[in-house]
Amino acid sequence: MKRLRYLYLPDSVKESKEKVQVNGLSELEILDGSIKSSAYEIAHLHELTNLRSLKAAVADNESLCAIIDHLIKNGKNLQETSLTIEDSVSFSSEQQGSADDSALLRKILGCGNLHILIFRGVKICQFLPCDDHNFRQSLVQLELRGTEIDQDPMETLGKLPQLRSLLLLPGSYMGKELICHELGFPRLEKLWLVELPNLCCWRVDKGGMANLSSLLIYGCHELEMIPDGLKHVAGLKELYIKAMPTTFVRRIKVVYGRQGEDFDKIQHIPSIEIAADYD
Repeated sequence: MKRLRYLYLPDSVKESKEKVQVNGLSELEILDGSIKSSAYEIAHLHELTNLRSLKAAVADNESLCAIIDHLIKNGKNLQETSLTIEDSVSFSSEQQGSADDSALLRKILGCGNLHILIFRGVKICQFLPCDDHNFRQSLVQLELRGTEIDQDPMETLGKLPQLRSLLLLPGSYMGKELICHELGFPRLEKLWLVELPNLCCWRVDKGGMANLSSLLIYGCHELEMIPDGLKHVAGLKELYIKAMPTTFVRRIKVVYGRQGEDFDKIQHIPSIEIAADYD
């Protein structure tokens, strides 16, 4: 076992008095799977100094802290890292946006060599504004689902210097407005806005999301229109509009040769797919 190079930790492992030991594997290069402090002995996870690939789904706070500890101490050695935070992880809930909540979130976002970060049903309430130095890391993909953020996160997320893919999935954002600021999201290529129930206004400032190439808007029933600033995103190649109200779709379609009032915002996009609009 000491010379093991690859280890997969299945989600099916149940709690046991005798926890599975993962320490002492000095030659381990790839660790993949569900990390639970109830099933695995993770206190010495940071000692796996030869790891090159870490793909972890964490189901409790102890496991999350162990992963963060490893990334802080050994992040420079990792070539591929993915962290999924499951809904059983608990951020501070006694006071929304509390200091503990904010500190842990900043610590996660500030981890070196964390490439993919996924939140699944974890209520984090808000991404508080952070100074630029907190974002000197390599996060390229961020996926949020069920996080119930109630304040616009775009100013903070727009400072992630390497972010290429941002997926705001059902229940991720509960606010009414999103603003993509000038020079924000400098390397973002892919953006999904999916079933954001209260979103009614989306603003894109000139110079924001300059490298965006693919955009999906799905099931945002309160969104009134395509943002004016989208016309300045010259590199946008793909636009997908799905499950949106007829009033929204009518503004961007050409019907019997007559252009909708927002058609000029998207006419530069080579590929546009509009499906399943409804009243």
